[in-house]
Formats: sequence, C-alpha cells, structure tokens
Amino acid sequence: MDVKGVCVNLRFTSGRLVASALRYTDTEGRQQVAWTPAASTIPVQVGKTAQVTYDPEGKAAPLVNGAAQGTGSYGVAAGCLVVSAILLFNGLRII
Repeated sequence: MDVKGVCVNLRFTSGRLVASALRYTDTEGRQQVAWTPAASTIPVQVGKTAQVTYDPEGKAAPLVNGAAQGTGSYGVAAGCLVVSAILLFNGLRII
C-alpha cells in the first residue's frame, strides 16, 4: 500500500549518518512511523513528504521512497570486499 508520509524527526548515528522518520496513516487509521536508511545527507527534510510503501498485514518493514531501512548497498559492498580480500589472501598463501 502506497501513502504519503511527512518527516517528523531525524536520527543521527555515531558514524555521522542521518535517518529520517516519516509519520503516515495506515488503512485502519492508525499513525505509524517508517525510517529511511541512514545516509550521509538528510534523506527527507523535517516537514517534507515522501512516499511510504507498507504491508497492511505488517509482515514486511515499510519502504520510504522505495528504500528499506538497513545496512544499505554500501555496507553490503564493503562486506563483500572484506570477505573477498580474506579469501584471496588465504588462497595465495596456500598456493
């Protein structure tokens, strides 16, 4: 289900990243909050609106502008790079 949400808060991380909290109303009229992924710049300014996609059954986390809260692509890429480096290093030592 797609609805408009309004940014009501910001959360700053120790890594100098920031996430936006968007308040939206679900199909049952309840106020809910969805968070953007943390980013180096403010994803949604306080008072501005953004698209929130949520599961009315509550089985999946809501998406803000199509992005889910979580590690993000940079975190996954960095993790893959570290694992690849370890495997490559260990592979070269074996040969």
